[in-house]
Amino acid sequence: MARTNLVPDVIDPIAGKITPTVQTVDQANGNMFDANDRVILRVANTNAATRTVTITPGVRPNGFTTTPLTFVVPVTTGVAYIGPFPVSVFGQASGTDAGKVYVNIDASAGVTFELIRIP
Repeated sequence: MARTNLVPDVIDPIAGKITPTVQTVDQANGNMFDANDRVILRVANTNAATRTVTITPGVRPNGFTTTPLTFVVPVTTGVAYIGPFPVSVFGQASGTDAGKVYVNIDASAGVTFELIRIP
């Protein structure tokens, strides 16, 4: 099945603030978003169990691969800020998801994603 795309909220450059949109966490299929060195993924966890977020870097055209990155989000009030995500490291190299960052999570109960882009 297709991954669920996350769309970033852009910080207002004049006001310097943002009202982020809480987005759907798709544990079954995973999430993705456009790789960008000005994007930060905010992961919040209200569940009584920790959650593990895995970012899977793309395979580079020269055949080099990078080990997936994992982040543990603490219980009940845990928040993790993950990023930035330059295309040269995190973007998928080819196919319909070229340039996308892949995000997976071990369980979605109590978890929300917010994607924030700095202008």
